[in-house]
Amino acid sequence: MNKQVNIGEWQVDWVAGWIRSRKSFWKKRRYPDPRIMAVLRLLADRAADVVSGDHILDEVWHDRVVGRDSVSTAIYQLRQLLADDTQRPAYIKTEARRGYRLIAELSSVDAKRNKHRLAVAGIAAAGLILVGAAWMTSQSIEQESVMILVEQMQDETNESLGLLPVAMESTLFGELVNRLPGRVILESSPVVPTYTLQSKIVACDVGPALLVRLMDTEDSRYLWYQSYRLEDWEGASGEPTLVQEVAREVGAFVNTL
Repeated sequence: MNKQVNIGEWQVDWVAGWIRSRKSFWKKRRYPDPRIMAVLRLLADRAADVVSGDHILDEVWHDRVVGRDSVSTAIYQLRQLLADDTQRPAYIKTEARRGYRLIAELSSVDAKRNKHRLAVAGIAAAGLILVGAAWMTSQSIEQESVMILVEQMQDETNESLGLLPVAMESTLFGELVNRLPGRVILESSPVVPTYTLQSKIVACDVGPALLVRLMDTEDSRYLWYQSYRLEDWEGASGEPTLVQEVAREVGAFVNTL
């Protein structure tokens, strides 16, 4: 079996020993007891087959003398970990007097990851198109004395975020140009900025967060600072996206300067 595998709504890394929800891309990893992970792997290796309690004991507790209660306890803990409903199981089904069977769908992480990368690449490309159009609009308007430099978004997490920071950065630039026309520039611009907008994605206990701060370019003094959770950066239907919310708050503050 591959190093990583998707089991239903969960992604599992057998080597590192972690599991995390796939419902949200930035969910925190959990590191269950190694024997619990060993039971899950045994069921995954024999997906759709019934695995007896005795076989689980022989494979997972081969180095210790334990009773059948250890298997029952491990299955209970595994169901708790997977948020599986014992009455209507979606992951582990108990076959009376026979054993246990993994019934959740298994899939390759690599295939899913490639689809995600393609999706994010599409977002990034769309964002760059928006930036190009917004930049032309910005340059067509007479520049005001207050200019804001938007620095490249930094990714300081250990997560595989791929092109997501690029997509967010380009989209944020376009949103800011729409709210502050003629006052937003990129690092390649020869114009000396009055303020510098910095953004970076950092790891937190509750998952990656986006930190945004506005700095006075001349004296390096921070004028405005805010952090945002990245649980759902695209936003719910009919609601502003995270990037739109950042642009709104930055624009509102800049207009008070």
